[in-house]
Amino acid sequence: MSKMSTVRYQKNGRDRVRTKIRSRFKDQEKNRLMVIRSCRYMHALLISTTGDVLASASTKHTQHFKKTGVGSNKTAAHELGQLIAKKIKEHNMLDSVAFDRNGYLYHGRVAAVAVGAREAGVKF
Repeated sequence: MSKMSTVRYQKNGRDRVRTKIRSRFKDQEKNRLMVIRSCRYMHALLISTTGDVLASASTKHTQHFKKTGVGSNKTAAHELGQLIAKKIKEHNMLDSVAFDRNGYLYHGRVAAVAVGAREAGVKF
Protein backbone atom coordinates (compact mmCIF):
# COMPACT_ATOMS: atom_id res chain seq x y z
CA MET A 1 0.00 0.00 0.00
CA SER A 2 1.33 3.42 -0.85
CA LYS A 3 1.73 6.16 1.70
CA MET A 4 -0.94 8.26 -0.03
CA SER A 5 -3.68 5.65 0.33
CA THR A 6 -3.10 5.18 4.06
CA VAL A 7 -3.13 8.90 4.81
CA ARG A 8 -6.40 9.41 2.98
CA TYR A 9 -8.39 7.25 5.40
CA GLN A 10 -6.94 8.55 8.65
CA LYS A 11 -9.07 10.89 10.69
CA ASN A 12 -7.61 14.03 12.13
CA GLY A 13 -8.08 15.02 15.78
CA ARG A 14 -11.13 17.19 15.20
CA ASP A 15 -12.93 14.36 13.40
CA ARG A 16 -12.32 12.01 16.32
CA VAL A 17 -13.65 14.56 18.80
CA ARG A 18 -16.66 15.24 16.56
CA THR A 19 -17.63 11.56 16.44
CA LYS A 20 -17.29 11.25 20.20
CA ILE A 21 -19.47 14.31 20.81
CA ARG A 22 -22.18 13.19 18.38
CA SER A 23 -22.38 9.75 19.99
CA ARG A 24 -23.46 11.49 23.20
CA PHE A 25 -26.26 13.33 21.39
CA LYS A 26 -27.76 10.10 20.06
CA ASP A 27 -28.47 9.01 23.63
CA GLN A 28 -30.08 12.32 24.60
CA GLU A 29 -32.66 12.46 21.77
CA LYS A 30 -32.25 16.24 21.53
CA ASN A 31 -31.99 18.58 18.58
CA ARG A 32 -28.48 19.88 17.93
CA LEU A 33 -27.28 23.45 17.61
CA MET A 34 -24.21 22.89 15.43
CA VAL A 35 -21.55 25.53 14.88
CA ILE A 36 -19.40 25.71 11.75
CA ARG A 37 -16.38 27.96 11.93
CA SER A 38 -14.32 29.22 9.00
CA CYS A 39 -11.74 31.95 8.65
CA ARG A 40 -14.23 34.42 7.20
CA TYR A 41 -17.68 33.53 8.62
CA MET A 42 -19.48 31.40 11.18
CA HIS A 43 -22.65 29.42 10.67
CA ALA A 44 -25.11 27.90 13.13
CA LEU A 45 -27.57 25.15 12.25
CA LEU A 46 -30.47 23.71 14.21
CA ILE A 47 -30.55 20.03 13.27
CA SER A 48 -33.39 17.70 14.29
CA THR A 49 -32.90 14.21 15.69
CA THR A 50 -33.60 12.79 12.23
CA GLY A 51 -30.85 14.92 10.64
CA ASP A 52 -33.03 17.56 8.98
CA VAL A 53 -31.97 21.22 9.15
CA LEU A 54 -34.75 23.16 10.86
CA ALA A 55 -33.12 26.59 10.98
CA SER A 56 -29.84 28.20 10.04
CA ALA A 57 -28.04 31.49 10.53
CA SER A 58 -24.74 32.98 9.46
CA THR A 59 -22.58 35.91 10.48
CA LYS A 60 -23.22 37.32 7.00
CA HIS A 61 -26.70 38.26 8.21
CA THR A 62 -25.82 39.90 11.54
CA GLN A 63 -25.94 43.63 12.20
CA HIS A 64 -22.24 43.62 13.07
CA PHE A 65 -21.34 42.32 9.60
CA LYS A 66 -23.56 44.88 7.90
CA LYS A 67 -21.82 47.70 9.80
CA THR A 68 -18.20 46.55 9.71
CA GLY A 69 -17.96 43.87 7.03
CA VAL A 70 -16.30 41.51 9.51
CA GLY A 71 -17.94 38.15 10.21
CA SER A 72 -15.18 36.35 12.04
CA ASN A 73 -14.81 37.91 15.47
CA LYS A 74 -16.40 37.37 18.88
CA THR A 75 -18.92 40.20 18.51
CA ALA A 76 -20.29 38.76 15.28
CA ALA A 77 -20.35 35.28 16.85
CA HIS A 78 -22.28 36.58 19.87
CA GLU A 79 -24.88 38.15 17.58
CA LEU A 80 -25.04 34.89 15.63
CA GLY A 81 -25.98 33.09 18.85
CA GLN A 82 -28.76 35.56 19.49
CA LEU A 83 -29.98 35.30 15.89
CA ILE A 84 -30.19 31.50 15.94
CA ALA A 85 -31.89 31.67 19.35
CA LYS A 86 -34.71 33.72 17.82
CA LYS A 87 -35.20 31.04 15.20
CA ILE A 88 -35.16 28.33 17.87
CA LYS A 89 -37.88 30.23 19.75
CA GLU A 90 -40.02 30.18 16.60
CA HIS A 91 -39.83 26.37 16.65
CA ASN A 92 -40.62 26.26 20.42
CA MET A 93 -37.51 24.19 21.17
CA LEU A 94 -35.78 26.24 23.85
CA ASP A 95 -35.40 23.28 26.23
CA SER A 96 -34.72 20.47 23.77
CA VAL A 97 -31.43 21.66 22.24
CA ALA A 98 -27.88 20.41 22.75
CA PHE A 99 -24.84 22.46 21.74
CA ASP A 100 -22.66 20.70 19.15
CA ARG A 101 -19.31 22.43 18.90
CA ASN A 102 -18.44 20.24 15.90
CA GLY A 103 -15.03 19.20 17.23
CA TYR A 104 -13.83 22.75 17.84
CA LEU A 105 -12.54 23.84 21.23
CA TYR A 106 -15.11 25.59 23.42
CA HIS A 107 -13.18 28.83 23.31
CA GLY A 108 -13.31 32.19 21.55
CA ARG A 109 -15.88 32.46 18.76
CA VAL A 110 -17.47 29.06 19.44
CA ALA A 111 -18.04 29.96 23.09
CA ALA A 112 -19.40 33.38 22.04
CA VAL A 113 -22.11 31.69 19.96
CA ALA A 114 -23.14 29.59 22.96
CA VAL A 115 -23.16 32.58 25.32
CA GLY A 116 -25.25 34.62 22.88
CA ALA A 117 -27.78 31.80 22.53
CA ARG A 118 -27.98 31.31 26.30
CA GLU A 119 -28.56 35.03 26.87
CA ALA A 120 -31.45 34.87 24.39
CA GLY A 121 -33.11 32.04 26.32
CA VAL A 122 -31.84 28.72 24.91
CA LYS A 123 -30.98 26.14 27.56
CA PHE A 124 -28.20 23.65 26.85
